[in-house]
Amino acid sequence: MGKRLQLAGTAAALICVVLAAAASVKARDTGDVGSWVGTIGFVHPFSPIVAKRRANARLVVSATQIKATFEGYTGADHDPVSARTTCAQEFRLVKRQGRWSFYRQIGQSHIAGDGYVEDAPCETVDHVSLKTTLVGGKLRADFGDLYDPAAPPEWRAYLRRG
Repeated sequence: MGKRLQLAGTAAALICVVLAAAASVKARDTGDVGSWVGTIGFVHPFSPIVAKRRANARLVVSATQIKATFEGYTGADHDPVSARTTCAQEFRLVKRQGRWSFYRQIGQSHIAGDGYVEDAPCETVDHVSLKTTLVGGKLRADFGDLYDPAAPPEWRAYLRRG
């Protein structure tokens, strides 16, 4: 009888561990769902002026997609220095690996008006990759070249819930 109780207790403990691990994975998979806001810019800005003119970013994250919208300066020489515009991109989940989620752009960037948003991934019309992870309560979003996944990201944002 004692061995049966010991075996039953061990089995119950094992079930609890498995359920806790499954809940942890589920929480990680959905922890980034929601709306995230902040600014975005080049990882290695090519001038101090560009580094100061970061674009506003909003990422709306669902279980399998992200809609990214950006608002900022146009960056076009023919526009006034204060001219601003918006653009949007959509991404589909490709895979989760470790703490990272990897996405690829769906279709082309949607650009309002005549110009692109300076310091935002919409500068590249249709071949952007995105990877995200949670870091200290913020969503880190790295945007890069879809055709060169080994290359370091071109743009990075640390976004807060919003």
